[in-house]
Amino acid sequence: MEDRPHPTLTRHTPALAAANRAGFLVMAAQASLANGPLQLKAAVQGFATDPALIRRLVDAAEDAGLTIVLNDHLDAEKGPGDGITVATFDGRETSVFGEALGLDDIQAMWPRLPHAVEAIFPALQITLTNPEFGPSELLWDTLTAAAAVHTAPLS
Repeated sequence: MEDRPHPTLTRHTPALAAANRAGFLVMAAQASLANGPLQLKAAVQGFATDPALIRRLVDAAEDAGLTIVLNDHLDAEKGPGDGITVATFDGRETSVFGEALGLDDIQAMWPRLPHAVEAIFPALQITLTNPEFGPSELLWDTLTAAAAVHTAPLS
């Protein structure tokens, strides 16, 4: 497994790092692209437990017009759900973000980290995507703004 972001995500690393530092554990991200038959929406999926951060993410996403999917582990008991198509090739769906993840899914992500699974399992699963396919900085700008923690200066 590679420990570097995919080359298409390199320029978005600051936004992803800011989100992680703020408490939004990003488990998947995809940059946007419009390249002939391949169409990608910018998308990010992750976990958060802090109510203030969740509110900032949701409010910022709504204000920006992003598509939002919220799930928890109980949603996975009803099935993965529809999710959001974030990649197509020749008009056919090839990738989906935002399906509800259950315990088995989370354990598969971190099979040797039971403490991580225990911490993540009750978290809210948050997926944010651009509404349209093709190049856009909307998601990354929104994620950066929502992750910013504004504190009063020390006196």
